[in-house]
Amino acid sequence: MKIAVIGLGSIGKRHIKNLLTIGEKDILAFDPSQEKRKEVEKLGVKTTNNYDDSIKNKNIVFVCSPTRFHISQAIDAAKNNCHIFLEKPVSDSLEGLEELKRLVKEKKLIVQVGFNFRFHPKYQMILKKIPKLGGVVSTRARFAAYLPDWHPLEDYASSYSAKKQLGGGVILDSCHEIDYITAAIGRVKEVVSLNGKHSSLDISTEDTAHILLQHSDKVTSYVHLSYIEKPRDRGWTITGNKGKISWDIVNDTLKINQHNGEKEEYIQKDSIDQTYIEEIKHFIDCIKNKKQPIVGLEQGIVVLKICLAAKQSQEEKRFISLISEA
Repeated sequence: MKIAVIGLGSIGKRHIKNLLTIGEKDILAFDPSQEKRKEVEKLGVKTTNNYDDSIKNKNIVFVCSPTRFHISQAIDAAKNNCHIFLEKPVSDSLEGLEELKRLVKEKKLIVQVGFNFRFHPKYQMILKKIPKLGGVVSTRARFAAYLPDWHPLEDYASSYSAKKQLGGGVILDSCHEIDYITAAIGRVKEVVSLNGKHSSLDISTEDTAHILLQHSDKVTSYVHLSYIEKPRDRGWTITGNKGKISWDIVNDTLKINQHNGEKEEYIQKDSIDQTYIEEIKHFIDCIKNKKQPIVGLEQGIVVLKICLAAKQSQEEKRFISLISEA
């Protein structure tokens, strides 16, 4: 297949390496930065500084640019009859989404959103173990890291994560938690959030968010997101009527404790890097077999709407209803 990769930041380079790993060789990479293009050329991949040429006559486009440009570039790819791997989040606004949906439907294109945690073996195990809880009551997810440590060779203040005008901020940047919660627990009815910039980091976005989700079946989920914490912490706890599931993502452990005393513990290490490979393999398989991916455009939009509702909740100091959105 002929593949274009748009945007050669860390995730764009990761996808290129993984495409090469699974045997895809016909790749053209675009980025306006000559420095980033040179880094990719070391991998033996052709690059260009001409955006329009990069997506012509391609089968697939990977959209890995800063969030603000996702939808416009996805629309360009769809107009060129390309299947689209769209990095998360889908966008930083709802603008252009209806046009993209229309084009994708008319041209029968496959769109997959880059929520790689769905392909983690322990997440897939959690989905199988949830029935043991006798009904979910609540969940708690957390993501905490120190933004300057993410890419130590780069200036964090110049990254898209740090810039509001590029669609950065911890809510959109770390929306994996919103995705895997809604995929496992179900639609969200209401959102309330406290978020903002509370640190001395040189950024124009929120660095902390406390988000409460009310699911339509009265289950509540709390999500804590932070750019300002050390050591790194990430995980998910699910509490049910008969027990609790605890997933420590950083240390890669999964524990299931039931009220009747039964316990299960899974400590074998699963590579997070492999989840990125598995999501690409799934995407290409969906294209070849004309089937929908497990995390498509509609789910990406659901997650985006929840993230935007969290931002709106902070601005308006109220609950935001999503009952008509899911």
